[in-house]
Amino acid sequence: MPAQTTGSLSATGSVTLTKSPKDTLTFIQISGTYGTVQFVVEGSKDGSKYAALAALRYDTGAVVTGTISPSDNATQLWKVPSEGLVNVRARVTAIASGTADFDLNADAYVGLPLVAQTQTQGASTTFGSGLTFNGATTANVLAIPDNLADALNVKEGANSYLKFTTTDSGELILVGVNLQLADAKNVVLDTTTGTKIGTATTQKLGFYNATPVARPSAYTQTYSTADKTHANMTSSDLTDNTGGTANTTLENLADGTTYANDHAKIENNFADIAAEFNKLRADVLDAKQLLNSVVDDLQALGLVG
Repeated sequence: MPAQTTGSLSATGSVTLTKSPKDTLTFIQISGTYGTVQFVVEGSKDGSKYAALAALRYDTGAVVTGTISPSDNATQLWKVPSEGLVNVRARVTAIASGTADFDLNADAYVGLPLVAQTQTQGASTTFGSGLTFNGATTANVLAIPDNLADALNVKEGANSYLKFTTTDSGELILVGVNLQLADAKNVVLDTTTGTKIGTATTQKLGFYNATPVARPSAYTQTYSTADKTHANMTSSDLTDNTGGTANTTLENLADGTTYANDHAKIENNFADIAAEFNKLRADVLDAKQLLNSVVDDLQALGLVG
C-alpha cells in the first residue's frame, strides 16, 4: 500500500511522511490560500537526521535542491527520489499569510523515470555507465539553468564539444568540433519562416573545400530586365561573295558610273548586314537577361551582393 499523509501549515513547521525504504519515489503536492510561502523538501534514513532532497517540478521539469518558493495560491506537484529513506518531509521556512496544504504519498515505482542526480553549484557527478530515460512522451526532461553564458557544456578534457548558452535574447548551441551527417541523411528545414545560413554579410562561407570568404560585393545591374528562357540563336553566318577586302571602314563610293551599276547589290549587302546585326543584338540581349536572372537568384539566396 502506498504511504500517504496530509497536513496544513499557517506558520513554520513540517508535514512528515513515514514510508518504507523500498519506496522509490515520493510525490508532494502543495495548494491552499497561502501568500509568500517558502519550503524545503528533506529526507531521513533514521527518522532523526534530515538532509535536503532534489525535487522535480512536474509541470516545468525544473529541479530544485533547497528553498522552493511557489507563486501565491498556486497548486504544484513535485517528484522526489526517496529510495532508502524512512521519512520525507515538506518543511515550511516562511509563510506570510494563509494556509499551505500539503499532500505527500510514496510507493515503489517500476519503470518510472527518477529525478536526475543533482549537485550544488560547483560540484560534479561522474557516471560509470549510460544515463537512460524511459518515461512516456514529454516526461523525459533534461533541464538546464536560464540566462547563463555557459549553461551546459559537453567536454572532453578542456575541449568543448557542445556548449549551450541560455543568455536572454542570445540563446544558442555552439558546436566546438566538426559536424558530420551520416550518409543519405539530410538537413530538414521548416516551410513557414525559413532558415538562414549566416546572419551577416561578413560571416564567411565556403563550398567543396574552398577557402571561406565573406559575401562578395554587390553587382551593379544598370540593365535590369530579366528572363529565364535561354532562347535559340536567331542570327546566322554571313556568306561573303562580294570579292572585296574586308576592313573596319565603309568606303565612300564616289564613282557615279560604277555606283549606278552596282547600286542594288550594294543596298542588298548593307541590308544583309543590318538584318544580321539586329538578330545578333537580340541574341546578346537574351543572354544579358538570362545573366540578370542568375544574378537575381544568387542575390535572393544571399550568395552574392
